[in-house]
Amino acid sequence: MRKHGMHAIKSSGISGRLYTTTASPRWQLKFYHPGIRKRQRVSLGTESLELAKVKAVLDTHTQEGVAFHALRTRQAGSRRFVSCHVLVPGGWTVQQGHDFCEEVEARITAELPRCHCFTHLEPIEDPRSWDDEHFSWEGSPRG
Repeated sequence: MRKHGMHAIKSSGISGRLYTTTASPRWQLKFYHPGIRKRQRVSLGTESLELAKVKAVLDTHTQEGVAFHALRTRQAGSRRFVSCHVLVPGGWTVQQGHDFCEEVEARITAELPRCHCFTHLEPIEDPRSWDDEHFSWEGSPRG
């Protein structure tokens, strides 16, 4: 695996490399700290093409009374992680909502190999369901 597009990084005793490889054209970050023996790789978001595939799946499942938001993607090593909130009519049964989420997850994992997909089911009519529409770790109590 040949590295290309490499940039050296050094700050506060931590050194690292931001790079792409021929096997994985997305940017990766590995960093080293004198007190940590193991190299650490930081997860960056998935590539825009992969994100477009996820959005296309969600678009095919968007129907009257159903919406999606809080779409988040990450990659760690060869694994991809996708999570989103699925807003469905509050009158649906738990089984209907569960079946719908299972179908969405199956379609996403079919489009993206080595992907773990997580959905969070919410009633579309509940105003609290929209509170995290533009979720960001920055500014959140846990961020």
